[in-house]
Amino acid sequence: MGYNIYYEGRIELDKPLDDKTYNIIKGLGKTRRMRWDADKLEQDGIALKSEIGYWGEFFFGVQDMKPKSQREFESKYVIDHNCPPPGQPELWGVWTVTDDRLGLAWNRNEKSYGGHEWLKYLVKSIFIPRGYYPRGIINWFTEGHWYENKWHTVVEGKSVRKYRGYNRKQKEPDIDGWYEEELQSYDEYHQKWLKNLMDNKVEFLHEHRPWKNEKTDAEFVLSFNLYLENNIVQATYDRKEICYAKYLYENLRIVDGKIIHNEDSSDIDKVINDHETLMKVKDLIEEYILLTPDFLEEAVV
Repeated sequence: MGYNIYYEGRIELDKPLDDKTYNIIKGLGKTRRMRWDADKLEQDGIALKSEIGYWGEFFFGVQDMKPKSQREFESKYVIDHNCPPPGQPELWGVWTVTDDRLGLAWNRNEKSYGGHEWLKYLVKSIFIPRGYYPRGIINWFTEGHWYENKWHTVVEGKSVRKYRGYNRKQKEPDIDGWYEEELQSYDEYHQKWLKNLMDNKVEFLHEHRPWKNEKTDAEFVLSFNLYLENNIVQATYDRKEICYAKYLYENLRIVDGKIIHNEDSSDIDKVINDHETLMKVKDLIEEYILLTPDFLEEAVV
């Protein structure tokens, strides 16, 4: 499950970031850090090795790719999905640029590991070589440690030092505030997802090999979410029949402008065996496939 680390504070810079450095910091804070085949990327005209680094240290992928194309792209060009380029401490960055381009702040992502190590990397590999002078104090709290869970980092020029305990010159991490933000963010995402599915009726998830509960002889099956008769159904289809279907959420309705639904029940209670309902699910899926011939490109997971 992992644990969370919470940060409070800002690293100030002596001048605004130029566009190139700004894009690098933003990219490091938003994308999974993986080892890319920089030679192949250059050979195929996608990026210059001199700009992205030997292992794609500063490569942030291609914008606006659909999920299936993104997976195929990574399968071709990524050397190791689970190892960042040398020097970068974790698979995910922790810091982002402030709106005024004059500082760094926590990107507020879940499980923000290695914040101190990322600061050392950013200072020594990016800011100092590019002529920036960073300074500031960051307090941080580590969950899952019953001792020594309060720390602070002091940055002054090229010096990045870690100390036990909080620094009194900086506020403590607002852990409760972070959880409130997460709950609000999830609620907004869930409401948007529900509305889109109610409007569009069908959402293609992915193609995969059948699981044990999906009764079929097919080598691959297709998974969907569907909006059917005020319910959300998850179903698997082998291009002939429905192999498996269950209710995800039931009795959707709008109350005070918000979409609500019944609380989850057990998976056993939600499996759909009714023939009439299964035929309606099949009809929805087949109509979607007919109207969306390139639907495999629309996979969301």
